[in-house]
Amino acid sequence: MSTDLFIDSTYGEDSIQPRTSNSPFEHEDIDAETLWLIKEIIKPELPNISDNVSMCLDLLNTEQIYKMPISNGVQDMKADTPRIKGIISRQREYIVDFQVLVSFPDFQGGKTVPLKMRSGAKFTLNQFEYIVDNLRRVIDMLDELETTDDVHKFIAMFTDVVDTINASIELLNAPPTILTYPENNNIAMKEIFGSHNEVCDTATNMLSLDLILIKNELCIDFRNLKKVTRKPWSNIDLTTGKCFIDRIKDELTLSRNKNIKHVLEENGLTVEDSGFINNILSSAFKSETSTTLIEAQDYLRRGSTFTGIAVMEESKIMTSTSDPILICISSKLHGLKFTIDNHYNNLKVHH
Repeated sequence: MSTDLFIDSTYGEDSIQPRTSNSPFEHEDIDAETLWLIKEIIKPELPNISDNVSMCLDLLNTEQIYKMPISNGVQDMKADTPRIKGIISRQREYIVDFQVLVSFPDFQGGKTVPLKMRSGAKFTLNQFEYIVDNLRRVIDMLDELETTDDVHKFIAMFTDVVDTINASIELLNAPPTILTYPENNNIAMKEIFGSHNEVCDTATNMLSLDLILIKNELCIDFRNLKKVTRKPWSNIDLTTGKCFIDRIKDELTLSRNKNIKHVLEENGLTVEDSGFINNILSSAFKSETSTTLIEAQDYLRRGSTFTGIAVMEESKIMTSTSDPILICISSKLHGLKFTIDNHYNNLKVHH
C-alpha cells in the first residue's frame, strides 16, 4: 500500500536536496520525519516491490522457447517489393532459431535468399541481458534497503533503484545505437548465419541485419546495401575508421552555420552545376573530385561507414513480431516505476 503524500517536480541525481536549516534543530527534525516515512510507509512495501521484480526476473529467465512468425505482409507474387517470411525463436536472452526467406528486387535480381541459423548457435539479445542484470541489482539494493536505518544512505540507494528501473524501461523504448545500423558492424548477421558471406555479400552489394527489442516487440530489419566504389566517397580514414561520407556529415554537424557546398569545397571537391548538360555526361568522364549538390546530398542521405567500408542503403525491410514475455515485462516495469516514483517524490518532500 502506498501513501501519496505529494507528487511534483522532476527527477535526477540532484533533485533531492536538504532544506536550508534555519535552526540547529531543524535538520534533526527533518531527518526524524524522513526516518518515520521510511520506516512506516516505504519499508513495509519493499518486500512487495522486491517480489514484483523477482517475478519479472522469473519471466525473463524461463527456459520455455517462444516461437514467433516473421512477415512483412507482402505476397510472393509481388516480385517488385522487398519481402520476408519465416520464424524466429527465443529462449531467455538468446535467439535459438532463425529461419527466413528474404528477397530484394535490387539484390541478385530479386532472387529469394534463404537464411538459416547455424546449428547449435545462440545469439544474445543484449537489451534482454542488460535488463536482467539491472533487475538483479535492484533486488540486491532492495534487500539492503530493508536493513538500512541511515536516512542519507537510504535515499541515495533508493535513488539508484529509481535510476535502474528507468534505465531498464529506456532500454526497451530506445535500443542503444551500438546495436543498430550502421554502428552494429553487422554482428547479428555474422553470428547467426554461418554462410551469410556466400549468399548475402556480393561484389557490389551486401545485406545487413538489425535484431533489437522495441517496447513489446522483437524487431527484425534487413537492409540491402550498395558498396560505394567512387572516390573520394569510398575513402576510409585510417585514424577514425570512418569513410569520407561520414567525415562530411560530422563536419556539417559541428559547423551548422556552413552550407554543404562550402564544406565539400573545403574537403577538395569541386561542386558543379547540376543542369541538363552536366547530367547527360557519364560519370566515367568526370573527375574524382567533381560532384553536384544533388549527388552529394544523395551520398550524405543514404551513405554510411559499415563493416569498415562505405555503403549506401538501397532498400530495407522493417518488420516486428510480438513477444508475449516482453508485453508482460513492459507492463510490470511501468507498474514498478509508478510505485517507486511515488515513494521517491514523498522522500523529496520530507528531505
